[in-house]
Amino acid sequence: MTLAHKLLLEFKAQLHQPIATHLKQLIGSVNLKFAHESALCQKLTKHYDRDRGARSIAAAVENEIRPRVVGQYLEANERIESGQPVEDYVLDLSDEGHFIVYREDKLVSHAKDGIC
Repeated sequence: MTLAHKLLLEFKAQLHQPIATHLKQLIGSVNLKFAHESALCQKLTKHYDRDRGARSIAAAVENEIRPRVVGQYLEANERIESGQPVEDYVLDLSDEGHFIVYREDKLVSHAKDGIC
């Protein structure tokens, strides 16, 4: 397992935790799926900086992926409450090679092949 893959899986696990408004955990109950998982990891490794080490890839997850997930989540949920049902989201790469996130139930032109 590569460092990029490990960090993606850790991020996925964080998102899957239930919402806990009393703890100010306002995003959760998200089942993040990865389309083209190896390509996602390769894209993350391009952010590797020798001086910063693993932190450079962790920063890419925080700065490149988290905002996209949060944006889609907030767009789909007007209210954030404890006990919300689990929602499925997909992390993929656009044709231009940028990270994209979408709700699985909103699949229109995205192929489901390769989603894990």
